[in-house]
Amino acid sequence: MESRDKQSAIEELVILLEKNGVIINRGLVIKDVWEREKQGSTGLEHGIAVPHGKTSGVTELTMAIGLSIEGIPFESLDGQPAKIIFLLLSTPDLAGPHIAMLKEIAFFVNNDSVREKILHSESADEIIGIIREIETGL
Repeated sequence: MESRDKQSAIEELVILLEKNGVIINRGLVIKDVWEREKQGSTGLEHGIAVPHGKTSGVTELTMAIGLSIEGIPFESLDGQPAKIIFLLLSTPDLAGPHIAMLKEIAFFVNNDSVREKILHSESADEIIGIIREIETGL
């Protein structure tokens, strides 16, 4: 990621999803994610942040993953910068799948080897492969 702060990191990932055709209203998505962020930081532990939101600005449940080697300040629970950022978005009517995906992401927070594999990935395809490998093993 090119971003160096939380706001621009979220915007960078939203733009990535917009380029892939799942964002129908970028401004609304950013507004809704920021509203959720105001309720409490989505910076977790071990260099992971999971900004997320339910918004009518998307067409479906979707996720983008960003990597920052230097880390981005995300007001994380352990005070460490976020190096892996999962942006999770869903339509307002998908509460169940949204929560299920958040639980799946929680697995990454607690698995050192998975975090390291993702951090040392050299392509989006490699990260997708890691996630698929984990999903089949769950």
